[in-house]
Amino acid sequence: MTAQVTDKLIAKAKELGLPPQTEDFLRQADLAVTEAVQKAGTYTDENRDKISAALDKAGRAVDEKTQGKYSDKIAKARLQAEKGIAKLAEQRTPPTGSRPREGPLLVEGAFAVCRMP
Repeated sequence: MTAQVTDKLIAKAKELGLPPQTEDFLRQADLAVTEAVQKAGTYTDENRDKISAALDKAGRAVDEKTQGKYSDKIAKARLQAEKGIAKLAEQRTPPTGSRPREGPLLVEGAFAVCRMP
């Protein structure tokens, strides 16, 4: 979630008369989502070679099974996957001592949280 989404949810919760603990829950959920995205980004960044090798292997297997009939589509799908991996890796946990970033990021069709200046 982003701060904007969290704020909208909190406003709606207040409008519906939900207990004050709802705001705390939503803020904690926002932090948990941010942390999860950062951890996924860190893992992705640290394992790009392994991920790329797996994509190559999968692409070759599908290409072989389809006898090269869909080679162009497989290449396009791999390129899109690499772009998504790069975007996710950008969300890695910031180095110690750096400022957190804020803002939303669209990651290949899935809404994710990032922190941008």
